[in-house]
Amino acid sequence: MLILLEGFWKWLLDFGLASPRWTVEDMPDLTGKVAIVTGGNAGIGYDTAKGLLRKNATVYIGARSIPKAEAAIKSLVDATGNPKVFILKMDLSDLGTVKQAAKEFQSKEGKLHILINNAGILSTEMDVFTAQGYDQQFGTNVLGHYFFSKLLMPLMESTAATLPSNDPVRLVELTSDGHVFNTNSYTLIDYDTLKPGKGRDRMDPLQSYYQSKSGNLLVSKARARLLTGKNTVSICVHPGRIKSALIHQLSGMEYFTARVIAYPSHMGPITSLYAATAPEAAQFNGKYLGPWARVKNPRSDHVGNIQAEDKLITWLEEQIRIHNRV
Repeated sequence: MLILLEGFWKWLLDFGLASPRWTVEDMPDLTGKVAIVTGGNAGIGYDTAKGLLRKNATVYIGARSIPKAEAAIKSLVDATGNPKVFILKMDLSDLGTVKQAAKEFQSKEGKLHILINNAGILSTEMDVFTAQGYDQQFGTNVLGHYFFSKLLMPLMESTAATLPSNDPVRLVELTSDGHVFNTNSYTLIDYDTLKPGKGRDRMDPLQSYYQSKSGNLLVSKARARLLTGKNTVSICVHPGRIKSALIHQLSGMEYFTARVIAYPSHMGPITSLYAATAPEAAQFNGKYLGPWARVKNPRSDHVGNIQAEDKLITWLEEQIRIHNRV
């Protein structure tokens, strides 16, 4: 209970952060940089891709729907004048398409400077599972992104070797302040709820979402330890409560509340883009950033919890071995 009260207090404090300390216009020129934004055809991902394109990056947007991605690309080119934006067809809830997307990208590009794991789903019903039979939210938000990042890690490491130490490769993982409402104990992930079985009786759609956001934090922090000294930084960000398509997955009072407290969509990419491009953020390996481009502390049991981090990484690696023989 004390942990939840602490988290609720941190959540309330975010309401005072109405004035960004950094804006998209503050980004450096990104000519020659190659970036991937998952979920880049809509919502925060779309605005994130737009910001990168305006600063001359080459951008690949991961998307499930080719028609929607094509429409997004036309809009992005019209808005930025930068034609260097391409589709990566992928469904994070299907590890087979994730593997194919990583293979396709590596066939087209020899470098990857920025990976923003932006895509996510919210409040999916508990009887919905991924193609490989995992909880839809955890499978999409955590497992799918982990696998995609793992497949691209050799390319990021080879890219990092060509860059100066003050301009490392950036791997940005989106989480949410929803992690503060995760009711799980110190392990943070209830593994019995991640696949069909009686364990799922104690989980509801919102708790499943909160658990997945804890998962994003744990992965980002574990990855930061592994990347130390490799000229690559792993940063986890909470973009803020934004009026994006994600809140349309809520219903009733939850939807009404989200609409009332949410900020305009143009503020959505601020923290992600700061982590991905700002010179000072090159020193933020392992950090958690909140609105707007501020270093913050997540709930205390998400800090230095190496046992929970390692347990999750071990579980993720095992699922990949089972389904993909990687």
